Amino acid sequence: MPTPSSLRLRPLVTPLVFALATLLACLVPRVAFAAEAAAPKPTAAEDEKVASDSPRAALADYLALCKADHFDRATKYLELKKGEAPADAARIAHDLDAVIRRRIAIDLDEVSPLSLGNPNDGLPPGIDDLGRIPAGAGASNLKGEPLRLVRRADDSGAPTWQFSYGTVERVPKWYDGLEDHWLRERVPEVWFREGPRDLLYWQWLALPFLVGAALLIGFILTRALRPLFDRILPKTAGENASSYRERLRAPARLLIALGAFSLAVSRLALEHAAESVLWNILRTTFHLTLVWFVVRIVDTATQNAHTSEWGRARPAAAGLMPLVGKLVKIAFLILGTVAILSELGYPVASIVAGLGIGGLAVALAAQKTVENLFGGVSIGIDQPFRIGDYVSVDGISGTVEGLGLRSTRIRTLDRTVVTIPNGKLAEMRIENFTSRDRFRFNAILPLAPNTSHELLAKIVADTDAHIREMPAVWPDAVEVIIKEFTKDSVNLEVSAAFVVKDATAFRPVRLALNLRLADIVASAGVSFAVPRDPASNADVTPKD
Repeated sequence: MPTPSSLRLRPLVTPLVFALATLLACLVPRVAFAAEAAAPKPTAAEDEKVASDSPRAALADYLALCKADHFDRATKYLELKKGEAPADAARIAHDLDAVIRRRIAIDLDEVSPLSLGNPNDGLPPGIDDLGRIPAGAGASNLKGEPLRLVRRADDSGAPTWQFSYGTVERVPKWYDGLEDHWLRERVPEVWFREGPRDLLYWQWLALPFLVGAALLIGFILTRALRPLFDRILPKTAGENASSYRERLRAPARLLIALGAFSLAVSRLALEHAAESVLWNILRTTFHLTLVWFVVRIVDTATQNAHTSEWGRARPAAAGLMPLVGKLVKIAFLILGTVAILSELGYPVASIVAGLGIGGLAVALAAQKTVENLFGGVSIGIDQPFRIGDYVSVDGISGTVEGLGLRSTRIRTLDRTVVTIPNGKLAEMRIENFTSRDRFRFNAILPLAPNTSHELLAKIVADTDAHIREMPAVWPDAVEVIIKEFTKDSVNLEVSAAFVVKDATAFRPVRLALNLRLADIVASAGVSFAVPRDPASNADVTPKD
C-alpha cells in the first residue's frame, strides 16, 4: 500500500522519468556523433596544407593552451602593450578564452590555413576576422565588435598570428558582459574548468537543481491554476471536464516545467556547443510532450464521445470518433517523430525522400492493409453499427468491442472474440439488433382441441385487451388470432411490439406477458394441449 509520502511524490515521478528518457534519447545519438567526430582520421595530407604560421594554427594552439590552463603560455598570441605585466597578460588570455567560448562559435576548418591569412575576406594582408562579439551583455545582433587576428613577429623574429591590440583592449568590457561574470569573481577557478559535454563543473552542479526547481514550479502552477481550469473546462468539455483535467494534468505540468527551465537556461552562461545540445534536448522534450498532450486529448475525447452532450446530439459523428482518433494520433506521432529526428541531427529530408521512392513498393506490398483501412473508413462513415451494438455478421452474433484501422472485433455470447478484416466486413450482410426501434413479441398458445368457441373468443379478447393496456406497447402491432386447428390442438398466435430502450429492458416485459397469458388460459378453465407420442399414438403425460 503506498505511503502518504509516496502519494505526494507520485505527481513528480511521471514528468521526471519522461524528462530523463528524453535526455537519454537526445544524448545517445550525440555521444555517438561526438565519438565519430573525435575518432582519429587520416588527415596527414590536410595537416600539410595548414601552415605552421597560419591563423588556424595560431588559434588552435591558443585554444589548446587555454583548455589546459596554460594561460601564461597563451599570452604569446596576444598583441600587448610594451611592459605589460605577465600576470595581467595571463588574466587577459583567460578572460578572452571565456568570451570566445561563450559569445562566438568558431569552426577551425573555416579559419584560413595560409601563412598570409584569407586573401578573399576584403581585408588587408596580415589581418583576419574570426567573427563578431555582440556589443552588449546578452546581445544577439550580428553588428558586434570584431574578433581579429593580425600577423606579427614573435620575440625570436619568426612570423606568427596574434589577437590584435584593439581586440585585446576590448576583452575587459566583453568579459564584464558575461552573464556569469559575478559568479566568476566569487567562486574558485576550479569550478570553471571544462567538464564532460563542454559544460563547466559549476554548470553540471546547477543543472539538477534547475531541473528539480522547474518540475516543482510545474507542480505548483498546475495546482494553483486548477480553479481556473475548473471554470474553463466545463464550458468546453461539459460533464466530462473532470476526465480531461485528470488526464491532461501530467503533460501540462511538464510543459510548464519546460517553460520555466527554458527561462533559466540563459543564466547558466553555456558555451555555444553545450547550449546547442541543451536547446536541442529542450525542443525534443517539448515535441514529445506536445504529442503526449495531444494523444491524451484525443483518447479522452474518444472515450467520452458517446456520453458527452455533443455525442448524444450527433450519434453518427460520435461513432466515427474511435477511427478518427486513431488517425489523428498516428498523424501526430509521425509529425512528432519527424520533428524529433530533425532535432537529433538526422537527415530528415533524405529519409522522407527515401520513403517517397519506396512508397510504390510499400503500396504494392500493403494492398490488403490499404483495403482494410479504407474498409474501416467506409464502415465509420456508413455507420452500420457502433461500438457496443449487438450484431449478426455472416452467422456470427455478438457485441462489437472495437473498430480498428485493420479489423473489427466482435465478442460472442460464448465470450470468444472474433476478428473480421474491415475490407471483408464492408461487403458482408450486417444485422444490427441494437438499432431496433421496437421489440417484437410472438408466441403460439397450443390449447386443448376440445376447447369451445366461446372460451376461445374469451381468451382472444382478454389477451388482446391486456396487451393493449401494457405500457410501451405499440398498438398497431397487437394481433391475437386463431392460427390453425389441428387434431392435437387449437393454436392461438399472439403478436405485439414494444417500444423499449434495449433487449435488457424487453426481458421483464416478455416475462410478465408470458405469465399473464398462462393466467388468462387457466382462468378460462382451458388447458394447454398435451403432445402425443407418435410411436404409440397416445398422450404423453409427465412421469412422477
